[in-house]
Amino acid sequence: MAMAQCKDTTIAVALGVDVDAFKREFKARTEQKRAEGKSEVLTAQYRGALKTGKGAVTERIWWGKQHLGQTDRQDVTSGDQVIVPAVVIVRPEEAWGDG
Repeated sequence: MAMAQCKDTTIAVALGVDVDAFKREFKARTEQKRAEGKSEVLTAQYRGALKTGKGAVTERIWWGKQHLGQTDRQDVTSGDQVIVPAVVIVRPEEAWGDG
């Protein structure tokens, strides 16, 4: 569940244990599993970017926005120019503050 980015409260309730006890006893384990989950999705996004076809692009984009700090940005201009939304994917090192 931690790999799927579930919150500690959700995991504790699903397991039927006290939330505070769960957080105290499993903090390191859940942090590790959340990191592994993010890594797996990032790898899937990378592999998907290398392939052609529709696949599960929408799901990977949504997950990246939710858990990897990726965002869409619209560049808007005025006047006689056509306004075209642009999708910008933030590199993981920028999203995680490692770069």
